Amino acid sequence: MPVGAGSGESAREALAEMRRMLVVLRAEGRGPGAETAPGVSGPGRLGDLVKRVGEAGVPVDVRITGTAYDLPPGIDLCAYRVVQEALTNVLKHTPAAHTTVRAS
Repeated sequence: MPVGAGSGESAREALAEMRRMLVVLRAEGRGPGAETAPGVSGPGRLGDLVKRVGEAGVPVDVRITGTAYDLPPGIDLCAYRVVQEALTNVLKHTPAAHTTVRAS
């Protein structure tokens, strides 16, 4: 197979992945780097993230156990980004999967 053969298909797949990820990252007119509204924690924003991932075709259940408490902003954002990255990987690698996010 010549070098570059099949690159059109790879490009189409990459574009489709990018579109799925953009659905996840977009939130009501805010870019992916937008700051969180005051008083809204990372775990508090999981509902929006789960909704966007569901709209992209991956059903997600969220199970949070224990008592919720405020985290320092950096840790809070980091926890949210870890879940966001995990769900983006599900979209990218197993878009037909049913996913559960568990936190305690």
